[in-house]
Amino acid sequence: MYRTGRQQQVQKGLANAIASCGSGIGTLALPPLYTYLLGEYGWRGTLLLLSGLVLNGVVCAGVFRTPDYITAARKKSPTETSRQSWSQFFSLFCNPCFTMFVIAGSVAQLGYIVPFVHLPDMATQLGIEKYMTAYLISTMGVSNIVGRIFLGWVSDLPCVNVILLHGVSLMVCGVATVASPHLSHFYALAGYSVVQGVCIGVYAGFIPVIHSTIVGVHRTGDALGLGSVLSGGISMVASPIAGWLFDITKSYNASFYLAGSTFILSGVMDMFVLLLHRRQKGKQEEAENVKTADTLKTPDCTQTAYSYARVDGEVKELNGE
Repeated sequence: MYRTGRQQQVQKGLANAIASCGSGIGTLALPPLYTYLLGEYGWRGTLLLLSGLVLNGVVCAGVFRTPDYITAARKKSPTETSRQSWSQFFSLFCNPCFTMFVIAGSVAQLGYIVPFVHLPDMATQLGIEKYMTAYLISTMGVSNIVGRIFLGWVSDLPCVNVILLHGVSLMVCGVATVASPHLSHFYALAGYSVVQGVCIGVYAGFIPVIHSTIVGVHRTGDALGLGSVLSGGISMVASPIAGWLFDITKSYNASFYLAGSTFILSGVMDMFVLLLHRRQKGKQEEAENVKTADTLKTPDCTQTAYSYARVDGEVKELNGE
């Protein structure tokens, strides 16, 4: 997604949606595979096999070409380059839009994993056959792919604000997640899976686009790095918290209420990001207009240093006479 964000200037939303829809394909295909592997090899063997599968991502990353600006920076003094890089890296927090957006993303990560991990168990607790619950996650995968690509195309339309679309999707996802414990039929939960898959696809797929909008294309990599570190730390505790709530209440309702609340709160914070970004953009445009006006008012000395007049058919230099 980082490479796409740096290289694709037109239809960036659609490009990132296509590049990131692999997660939706995995959500569609992997649940049946998990069921088969657990039955054949147990959880230890399944984890070993999945670890080998994930390691193939290293091979994919190895074929990426190093960006030209990084290659040029490495030719400078290593010490100087390192100091400048770390300073520029953390200077992103001086941008209030970026800071607010990263916090909003970290809040959403508290609930991100809950539907994927606990929806099948909640459906089983509601009396739905266990073999049917795997289809709920697969439904999320299908809707995730379709939603990412379609709304990625929509986000590139001139009349659509990607930050607004991101925030609204999170709030819709939050409301649906809060209501999901009250759904007792398979098809109702399947409907929730569709809504959740579409909205969570927008949440995950549009992050690079919003970062490039807020901090610029050349700093998208730094922004994604900082955001991933913070979100990853939150993700490590999200699932244990949901499990702890189940141990206390003996129900998944509290876990889904918490997840939905984090989505809603994150969406509301996106609205503040939108307001801050519009304010910053207005100030930048005002400063550029003032600079342009000052440039037009300043006379061009190179053109007025000498003047000529034609007198009696001869050109005489006026300056200095």
